[in-house]
Amino acid sequence: MYEAIKDNDDDDHQWREKKDIESALQISRSSSLPPDKERLVSLDVFRGLTVALMILVDDVGGILPSINHSPWDGVTLADFVMPFFLFIVGVSLAFAYKNLSCRFVATRKALIRSLKLLLLGLFLQGGFIHGLNNLTYGIDVEKIRLMGILQRIAIAYLVVALCEIWLKGNHNVSSELSMIKKYKFHWVVAFVITTIYLSLLYGLYVPDWEYQILKEDQGSTLTTFLVR
Repeated sequence: MYEAIKDNDDDDHQWREKKDIESALQISRSSSLPPDKERLVSLDVFRGLTVALMILVDDVGGILPSINHSPWDGVTLADFVMPFFLFIVGVSLAFAYKNLSCRFVATRKALIRSLKLLLLGLFLQGGFIHGLNNLTYGIDVEKIRLMGILQRIAIAYLVVALCEIWLKGNHNVSSELSMIKKYKFHWVVAFVITTIYLSLLYGLYVPDWEYQILKEDQGSTLTTFLVR
């Protein structure tokens, strides 16, 4: 009977050692794997809604002028797509550069991303792709669109990324006031840029501008538009 009890104790001891080894292996495996990146679900949902809105105004905007881009003044539904994308970019880059301790590496990453966006915008919206039907190529330098949508997003991305990398404070955020202190230089940059923009918009004299558009549906006649 003593031998039977001893054998049971040995089996129980071996079983515990086996479980301890399995637990240790599982812990070592989990520690060696990179942690899953947390996602901001609200931002992902907002990004999906913005893409859906972009597809809607691009495909249906010609049928419903009320949601198409405003030709000159006024705001329509389509005019909110780019600001929504800029908001998404601003929130995303705060997470992207949060774990980069070296500011020079982060600056290099921001410059490369901005340059890629700028070149992609020049290629897609600069006028290079215009002769797909008649197999022509080349570009008219006088009509090249230097400041397309992607180019403007690239510039805004670079400015905000540099502010996030170099101007963010080291304060711990514990209240609304500490949040303002942490990003006080961001507020200064935003105020300066807004002031310059409004000064140029309302203080710079711009003469009246006339341009003509050829409308083939009206017998290839030139229609003159005046912008005041």
